[in-house]
Amino acid sequence: MALSQNTLVNDQGVTSVAKIDTVDYYTLGSQDAKSYYKIDPGVIIGEVIFGATSIFILPAIPAIAIMLSPPKMMHTLNNPNDKLLTINPTYRKGYEIGMKKKKRKVAKITFFSSFIPGFYGFAIFGLKGLHD
Repeated sequence: MALSQNTLVNDQGVTSVAKIDTVDYYTLGSQDAKSYYKIDPGVIIGEVIFGATSIFILPAIPAIAIMLSPPKMMHTLNNPNDKLLTINPTYRKGYEIGMKKKKRKVAKITFFSSFIPGFYGFAIFGLKGLHD
């Protein structure tokens, strides 16, 4: 956390130091989500299955639904700022946005990385079956 110090002098010449909180909690929440939020393994498994079979077009619909569904499980033991999720709404909002971005990114990468081998596999084995 970034705390800045400002020196204050009263009319008797006594100096005191006031700490002013300058933390951008929204950005901190977003960064913590990138670092500490763990993607549910079901998301990855679902995207692999739907990506590999999306040559048939229909599996792309549930794959998109998985990608766009809100993430679950915000709290993690690894996050040193986990308590801020319950006491700071700005941090929580940043964390939620960070979770969504991370989940969507992983879901897209997983879907398309399994789509390409599925497409080529279908093309190779599907066309081979047509020549027999």
